[in-house]
Amino acid sequence: MLYKDVAAFFDKVALTYDQSIPFFSRFSHHLLTNMALADGMSVLDIGTGNASFLPLPLLFPKISLTGIDVSHRMLQVAQLRPFAPLLSARFVQSDAHALPFQDNIFDAVYACSVWPFFSDQRRVASEVRRVCKVGAEFSLCLLSSSHHNWGFFNTTLNTYVALTPSIPPPPLSEEARVIDCLRSAGWDNFVTSKEDFTFHFESVDQWWQWQCAHYGRRHFDKLSDQMFQRFKNDIYAKASVVFQDEGLWLKQNLILVRSKKALH
Repeated sequence: MLYKDVAAFFDKVALTYDQSIPFFSRFSHHLLTNMALADGMSVLDIGTGNASFLPLPLLFPKISLTGIDVSHRMLQVAQLRPFAPLLSARFVQSDAHALPFQDNIFDAVYACSVWPFFSDQRRVASEVRRVCKVGAEFSLCLLSSSHHNWGFFNTTLNTYVALTPSIPPPPLSEEARVIDCLRSAGWDNFVTSKEDFTFHFESVDQWWQWQCAHYGRRHFDKLSDQMFQRFKNDIYAKASVVFQDEGLWLKQNLILVRSKKALH
């Protein structure tokens, strides 16, 4: 997907992204608690979004944080977070393929759930290495396979609009491919781990709000107002049956990849 299309989509969902249920917030918290961070560090968050999932204030209140994102609206919302001043946080609209920072200034960099949006991942890895100090850590949280009990969703949606993603699903589960990319850009000392997270939605309304506030929404955004209402009514009816029978749940598999900036 083009840079401007990604930015436009996330501008649209900035106020509601990751609000109905703490989805990405749990992933980023897990990522950060596994990093070697400490007060006084200068940290770069790539794809900070609206900062709804930023747990750093609770973990390291004296960190100097820079958050970048392609979405201007996401960053406007991030700046309103009450903890932003506590971190001396600054938010910069930027493409990770061309970071607007000097060389060797960050002690650590992390990116949660944004890796597949990069059209040239090796270039991003090289840019991150450029702005990092020697020995700095670069950590990635990658979404791997997922399992849920709403198979009816895409089946129903496909009767209203053709499911043609703007970008193909990336092979996130192939951690070896990610490591090879990082290594070719000058990263080493890799540590990987895998985790599973299960989410249970409290109601059909909460589940629907979650569907509307994430990237999958781009599919039904194509519908006219009339067709959207028909689709929503159809989905609600089917989701209500499943919810009454077994609830609505999602199991997400994660891969964490930690690395260090090599000397050469």
